[in-house]
Amino acid sequence: MRKVVLMSNLTTQKAKLSNVIDQMIEEAQRTGGPVVRHLDEDITLTYGQIKYLNQHNCKLYLKDEIGVYYYKADGPGKIYKERI
Repeated sequence: MRKVVLMSNLTTQKAKLSNVIDQMIEEAQRTGGPVVRHLDEDITLTYGQIKYLNQHNCKLYLKDEIGVYYYKADGPGKIYKERI
């Protein structure tokens, strides 16, 4: 199984994010999806990670000081938070 490529410095937060994404993808492959997860954290996803989640019918909801959001990407460099 392909691993999600993370941004340079592998911090605890990014390692945790990688684990969450891997678990979601595995569940989606097993069940056919969709797979939704909620994390009570404000985490920046890369375009590759967003695309990877979308390809596998997975959606990751995150939380910041304003509320809950997920990432949408119209292409590399065109990433934005979509509020729910």
